[in-house]
Amino acid sequence: MKKPISFMLFSILFLVAGIAFAQGVYGNKDAKQGDMDSFVIDLKNNKGERMGTASFEHSGNVLRLTINASGLTPGKHGFHIHENPIVGNDFNTAGSHFNPTGKKHGHLNPEGPHLGDLLNLEVDAKGNANQTFELKDLTLEKGKPNSILGKSLIIHAMEDDYKTDPSGNSGDRVAGGNILN
Repeated sequence: MKKPISFMLFSILFLVAGIAFAQGVYGNKDAKQGDMDSFVIDLKNNKGERMGTASFEHSGNVLRLTINASGLTPGKHGFHIHENPIVGNDFNTAGSHFNPTGKKHGHLNPEGPHLGDLLNLEVDAKGNANQTFELKDLTLEKGKPNSILGKSLIIHAMEDDYKTDPSGNSGDRVAGGNILN
C-alpha cells in the first residue's frame, strides 16, 4: 500500500511542479495583457547594455511611468513613446512617435501634442535619472487605440524643444526599451 501512495504523491508533486514551471517560463495563458495593472521593462543602450528600468502602473485613469536610469549625459533629454518595438539594438526600428490621433509634435505646438510626446527626462550631474510621469491619455489595455502595449520607449540625446515636428530636435536615440506586447 505504501508504494501506490508514494507513487501518487510523487506524481501529484511532479504535475504541480510542471504547471508552475510552465507558467513561470511562458506566462499564464489565461491572463490577458490588458488585465495587467503594472510591469517593469529594461532600458538598454544601442549595445544592448542595461541602463535602467521603466515601470508602468495604472492608478485609476492615470498611467504612472517611473524611470530609473544611469549612464546618461547630464541635462534634459527628449523622451517619447514610439509606434513600434525595438528590434535587436537598432533604435530606428522603433519608427516614429506614437501618434494615433494624427497631431503634430510638441507640448508647445498649437497642433499638438500627440500621445507619444512626454515631458523631458531630467538627468542629474552623475548621469542618473529618477523621475515619475503621469500619462493621462494612455492605457495598458490591449486593443485600445491609445494602448502603449507593443510600443517602445526611447530616450534621445538632447532636450526636446516641445514644438518642432516631428521630434522636437531631440537628436539621436540613445536608450530605450520595449513595452510588453
